[in-house]
Amino acid sequence: MQARWSSDRERAALVAAGDERALASLCAELHRPLCRVAEAYVGAGALAEDLVQETWEAVIDHIASFEARSSLRTWVTRILVNRAKTRLARDGRTVSLEAAAEAGEDPTEAFGARGFWRAAPAYAVGPEQALVERQAAEWLGRALATLPTAQRTVVTLRDVEDWTSDEVCNALGLSESNQRVLLHRGRTRLRAALEQALRAERGEERAAEERAQKP
Repeated sequence: MQARWSSDRERAALVAAGDERALASLCAELHRPLCRVAEAYVGAGALAEDLVQETWEAVIDHIASFEARSSLRTWVTRILVNRAKTRLARDGRTVSLEAAAEAGEDPTEAFGARGFWRAAPAYAVGPEQALVERQAAEWLGRALATLPTAQRTVVTLRDVEDWTSDEVCNALGLSESNQRVLLHRGRTRLRAALEQALRAERGEERAAEERAQKP
């Protein structure tokens, strides 16, 4: 269906005016990424669902104030991030994405100047093929859930939701350099997890073959 708006400002104005189709379209587009970001901060479950629901309520209440200084999805996501941080602070927990990026070693030595791997990953098949395999996707999904909050949030937006670097920086309040560090660290952990899982899979296959060959 052809969108009935030409810009985020017009779309926001329609939602503010009570246009149900505009709101439904916005929810359909952003609900899943909002859930992923909420889960990155507080884990899957009722708390993440509550944060997303609170975010949509805030969007409806305040979208008339949207000034298009950023994209609409960045504006909505920032509301969720701020609410998640408030909830964590209230529970005695804090998440500083900037501090997380600055702590520890910078893993970017694993990447060349253009951001590609210096050495090819030791996948059983090509990386593009591995990523579309259901088993590989399950491994990556489990590995993603184990990443530190800051890395998980950035990787989720960049690699799962396909956001641009600028959008992630604006939504999360990160500098470009720290966003890049968090992304590389997260990708490095995911690569290691996938390689480990594939090695274990190959080991199990070899063991099964050896058992089958025994008289």
